[in-house]
Amino acid sequence: MKWKSVLFCGGVWILLTALLLALLYRGGMFRNGLAAALPIGLAVIAFTAFMFDILLGTRPRRIEKETGILRLYNIHAVFAAVGILAAAYHVYLRYDWGDSMTSIPFLTGMPAFLLFLAAVLTGIFVLSTTFVKYSAFLTNLKETKFNRESGLLIHRLVMIAFVLVYLHAVYFGFVRNNTPFMIVFTIYFAGTLLIYYVYKLKILTLPKYRLTSIRNLTRDVYEIEMEPADGNVLSYRAGEFAFFRPVKSALPFEAHPFTMTSSPLNKKSVSMMIKESGDFTNQISKLKVGDSVTLEGPYGNLFSEAAEAKETPVVMLAGGIGITPMISIFHYLLEMKSKREIVLFWSASTQADIFDEAYYNELNDRLSNFNLKISLSKEDKDGYLYGRISHKQFEETNMTHYYETADFFVCGPPKMLSSMIDMLKEQKVNKNRIHVEEFGF
Repeated sequence: MKWKSVLFCGGVWILLTALLLALLYRGGMFRNGLAAALPIGLAVIAFTAFMFDILLGTRPRRIEKETGILRLYNIHAVFAAVGILAAAYHVYLRYDWGDSMTSIPFLTGMPAFLLFLAAVLTGIFVLSTTFVKYSAFLTNLKETKFNRESGLLIHRLVMIAFVLVYLHAVYFGFVRNNTPFMIVFTIYFAGTLLIYYVYKLKILTLPKYRLTSIRNLTRDVYEIEMEPADGNVLSYRAGEFAFFRPVKSALPFEAHPFTMTSSPLNKKSVSMMIKESGDFTNQISKLKVGDSVTLEGPYGNLFSEAAEAKETPVVMLAGGIGITPMISIFHYLLEMKSKREIVLFWSASTQADIFDEAYYNELNDRLSNFNLKISLSKEDKDGYLYGRISHKQFEETNMTHYYETADFFVCGPPKMLSSMIDMLKEQKVNKNRIHVEEFGF
């Protein structure tokens, strides 16, 4: 169940927050009444929310496998929103604007709040789609006006804020003198920093890959191939993705998620396809053969062990660059000489957005268990379906019987995903046969 990890994260956060509050309560948190205790309680809520946010920022793979990377980021965004709201109300209730701005509480607390606020705002408006996706205006600003790389630099200031919050809290005698609280509070603080910086150290020590091939497939899609410097290829499942990070390259040292399009059976190299669609990806043309990169992962669970073990037909519904995990799965099934029926519905705007078409058409003609259907949403041309993938197209191509027998694998833009899930639900496809990879982040 995808929500199991969501509930787990929420439950653990509540328990850890409750423990700190209970220790403060035993230490006399309410001795000066509720009005004095409320801002202290809000500060604890803010602290633990940001603590969890930092931990989720390390992309824990066990949680990601349950929730998917997009839902993991959504949980991350919700904790950030809870934290900043609690912190803002704490500042509103606690701070007396007549107090000295040179006092230690001000010099640690106010900068911490402003840094947290900057990190949360850049997360919401520059890095994440969790909240802005509900506004066309904000989505347009995110895609056209805000710079992701600058947003990432500001976002990382959260670690400075976290240290300042700890210093701010321990300045107060009622906190410092509450030994049980200080022990747990310090464990939370030090443990979070330890986990975060161990994660960062692992990133710096990831195996290096050398770019061996860069191929321009369409006007805005590139295929890159990499070989490991130490001879060991990342172990991954078909359809999974990794965070691609240039190390020695004209591109910035930032991680971005791309799907492996090569088969996991290929132990010599790894391939990815990247579409120009943002600050980072618009610089892909600057990559050169010989550049050094690392791959962090793998992530994703589109083609799980359970899905692979089945003998049901495989129906792939891909929108645009959402074809990438399907290519990996398709190549893997071919190399495994699978007898499963494979149907690939690939939707693109125009024929110019379709790459390696001759290759897939040749396979379509040669393989009895492969059926290719290409749909163009902005062109009506002979030999192609017209419009977006829909139940009507299933009827036109005599594919409706797959609703009862096939496993469906869906990847594409958010609107396409929503449309496909609705279509499959309307046709009474069991949810256990619907496998989705979301990449709207």
